[in-house]
Amino acid sequence: GVGPKFTCHMVQDAAKAHVKLTTYAAPADGKYDVAFPVSLPDEGTFAWLDMFLEKNPTYTELSDRMIMDWAQKSGVWKNRGYENKSCNDKPEGNFQVKELDDGSIRKALFSIAPLQSRNYIVMEVRGNLMKDTRKELLSKFEMPGFKKTVLVVVGEPTADFKKKTAEYTLKAKQEASDRAFKEKKMEEKRQKMQAKQAKEAEKQKKKLEKERAKKLAEAKKKMEAEKKKK
Repeated sequence: GVGPKFTCHMVQDAAKAHVKLTTYAAPADGKYDVAFPVSLPDEGTFAWLDMFLEKNPTYTELSDRMIMDWAQKSGVWKNRGYENKSCNDKPEGNFQVKELDDGSIRKALFSIAPLQSRNYIVMEVRGNLMKDTRKELLSKFEMPGFKKTVLVVVGEPTADFKKKTAEYTLKAKQEASDRAFKEKKMEEKRQKMQAKQAKEAEKQKKKLEKERAKKLAEAKKKMEAEKKKK
């Protein structure tokens, strides 16, 4: 049989109002940079990354955080929402979408990235510290159009980095406070609904008991009337 007909629109046909076009100037030496930051965990690494991207807008971030951000902007549902995450380096998935949860999207991303001519910054806090993982990530950009740079992010932080870290800390505290308030309101709503359901169930129980008692009384009265007739 013949399947249903449909029209498939390509990305090139997308309206300008619906897409963000980004162009990159070719580097003078003909080689795009792939940066690998090496830093200690929980030392404001992603605050540093955001500062780096603000100062170097031609770089594209490659990280699990970036995949998470892409999924959120694409409207992908996530169990417990996007606010609940223990870290940026390896945030929990729980999308209930196989390709996202098993890392297939991440593998595809690192396979496609070297085919695009642009600067990248590969943010793997734990991975970039480990020799074998770092070697594997570096091997993905062996094409002649790329040069690889290792950025060692340690030492005394600059004033603007301290400011950015303070902003991050304040934002994290605010988000935690907002999340706690939201969870409290949801719990209050749940308890209120539960109390209402219990009250309705008790009301229904009393109604049934009353109807049962009435029927028993009627049946008893009928039996007594029948006995008198005999």
